[in-house]
Amino acid sequence: MTMWENKKIGDVVDIRRGASPRPIQNFLSDKGMPWVKIADATSDPTRFISHTNECIIEDGIKKSVVVEPETLIVSNSATPGLPKIMKILACVHDGWLVFSNYRGITRDFLYYKFIDIRRHLVNQANGSVFQNLKTDIVREFDIAVPSIETQNKIVGILSLIDHKIETNIAINDNLAA
Repeated sequence: MTMWENKKIGDVVDIRRGASPRPIQNFLSDKGMPWVKIADATSDPTRFISHTNECIIEDGIKKSVVVEPETLIVSNSATPGLPKIMKILACVHDGWLVFSNYRGITRDFLYYKFIDIRRHLVNQANGSVFQNLKTDIVREFDIAVPSIETQNKIVGILSLIDHKIETNIAINDNLAA
């Protein structure tokens, strides 16, 4: 780790906050674009968002942020600092941060880095009822970044472990059904 560089997250990736049409109840439906809520992330123990419980209508899509599959998102409210990787095309509300344009860091390494730093980030969050993780807090947060080769080795090991966990969860769910 002595060869790792300390960098601000905002220096290695672009961060955009999601957006919500208001009042949200007027834009929700059981059909349309999937609408990612924090509950969708916390109810799925995997690292992915593969489905949502609600959708947003066409007029709401224009007032939200569309996120492509394979995009890293991180919650900034309710359950702050929770990273997920999108597996579907969906809209995210203002309780999510969206990451793009990686520079010297891979998406998957940043995912695991968020797992590692989550507690430290949340300690910087504010709010009386819900902790809120402001975009600037994340953008200015320092992380240690190794070479891409080292990142890929770390991700390879951690991904194997996650894949095994996800396989076991699927087997257990299948057995329970």
